[in-house]
Amino acid sequence: MMKFPVNYTFLGLMINSLVDGGYHMSIDELFQEDEGIFNVLKSRFNEEFDISCYSDAELRGLEKSFFSLYGTVYTSSMLVNNNGLCLLVAYCFEFIQQECKD
Repeated sequence: MMKFPVNYTFLGLMINSLVDGGYHMSIDELFQEDEGIFNVLKSRFNEEFDISCYSDAELRGLEKSFFSLYGTVYTSSMLVNNNGLCLLVAYCFEFIQQECKD
């Protein structure tokens, strides 16, 4: 089990590596509640996105957190309007900042 903040920093680095590799996903493509964020990422990026170090419970918790922000925080306030991968990285930053404020 990964502890805070490593759970967010490692995930942010993994997603950032996808962006660095030239990958892009629209925000709508990524945030499909019926599919789930991590299922979408794993099916799209397969070997390039190895999150096997996370348990299913951890992934569900992270996904729930991402959807809670997606439903309440405008993407423009995260300075991201086009790339869903970049939005996830911004959300990782946001969760780390929120925890540091508490």
